[in-house]
Amino acid sequence: MVKNVDVAIIGAGTAGLHALSEVRRVTDNFVVIDGGTLGTTCARVGCMPSKVMIQSADDFHRRQAFKAEAITGGSGLSLDASHAMKHVRSLRDRFVSSVMENSLDPLGDKLIRDFAEFLEPDLLLAGDQRIRSKKVIIATGSTPAIPKPWRRFTD
Repeated sequence: MVKNVDVAIIGAGTAGLHALSEVRRVTDNFVVIDGGTLGTTCARVGCMPSKVMIQSADDFHRRQAFKAEAITGGSGLSLDASHAMKHVRSLRDRFVSSVMENSLDPLGDKLIRDFAEFLEPDLLLAGDQRIRSKKVIIATGSTPAIPKPWRRFTD
């Protein structure tokens, strides 16, 4: 049996979720297909947690400007890196939870948790489901190609 939809979105990351918000403006006959880890790379391990870490580092570094601004006591400040990382992880978990609760969980059977394969230009196979779609949005992101000599640094 083939499921017919107006739009199939392959990928539920940042680009796929943006596409979903646009698709919902014109149709409710869509599917989102993603076989990877949900929660967006940006929220899980990318820009969002890194910005929290950068902000903490900037705040700590700013203590050096206190004296010029007549603020005393800056030299006594210290950074507990372990606690700072707990803070980053806590916010990361909140970011991911928000993506899941607000964008992905409400999709129900419109979210297909498998990888997509084109069988024809308008026919996809995702797991054991065949989906015929008038339009397909490919929002899969990318994975870096790591030269063999550098692979020992990946961890």
